[in-house]
Amino acid sequence: MSDPAPDAPPLLPLPLSMALRRAEPADLPWILHQEGRPEFAAGIVRWSPETHQLKVRDPDVAYHLAVEPSGQPAGYAILTGLTLPHRAIYLQRIVIAAPGQGRGRIFLRLLCEEVFSRLHAHRFWLHVFPGNDRAMAVYRSLGFQVEGVMREAVLQGERYQDGVVMAMLDREFSCI
Repeated sequence: MSDPAPDAPPLLPLPLSMALRRAEPADLPWILHQEGRPEFAAGIVRWSPETHQLKVRDPDVAYHLAVEPSGQPAGYAILTGLTLPHRAIYLQRIVIAAPGQGRGRIFLRLLCEEVFSRLHAHRFWLHVFPGNDRAMAVYRSLGFQVEGVMREAVLQGERYQDGVVMAMLDREFSCI
């Protein structure tokens, strides 16, 4: 057996029992706690509890949890664009409770399966802040491609941040 190519992503064991489930209003306290963690402040545009209450019930929005075998949530994601005719679903937010352990990559693979196989999207896209190298590496490892930069697109505090746009098309998903 030959060694993998030097630029190939590391193979991580997939816990087959990690599940994706649709979040409900009762999950919002956990989601708000994760979103409010100080270590995530630079990478997440925080929403108020009222905004989450509205969004979790919006038919154009889907909140998903990654759930460990123990039943504990490992992360959450917010998808938007579900009702639009373009079949382009936006990953509004993804948060992993314990980053750096491979769960984010597993969760993103589950989300790609949801988006392309069950929601029949043509395009799955996101934006990530420049400098979030760990996230960008995960996105690239699953087949997302950089499409460009939205200059000063997001106001965080009193400063505008660029957003690196990354996307994957349905025909590219089958290649991973």
